[in-house]
Amino acid sequence: MEDAGLINRELHERFPSLYPEKKPDFESVKADVTFKDGDIIDLGWRQIRVLHAPGHSPCSSCLIDEEQGVYISGDSIQGRGERRPLLFYSPKEYVESMRRLLKEPVKVLITGHPFPPFNDALLKGEN
Repeated sequence: MEDAGLINRELHERFPSLYPEKKPDFESVKADVTFKDGDIIDLGWRQIRVLHAPGHSPCSSCLIDEEQGVYISGDSIQGRGERRPLLFYSPKEYVESMRRLLKEPVKVLITGHPFPPFNDALLKGEN
């Protein structure tokens, strides 16, 4: 998956008025470990599946504990947005990712932060 510095530069190129800075104030770091869609991260006591869910950013992914039905989505899932307009790297890929996630047996969803209509970043059951 890609790094934040690369994404910020690309956002600047696509939306210069929204992202006036084309370079982050930090240097990119080479990843020691990378992952892709379908990879399994073996923690020894638990396995986590990687689900690539682009749209908000090209590298958005969810980490899934299938045994417990726990999905850590970070900012992959944006809910109904916030007061400010949401910026998607690719609205089409975002919709495709959300359709893919709807097919998953989610029991607990942990998002990057609360999005309307929910007031929590931790959602359980039918929320």
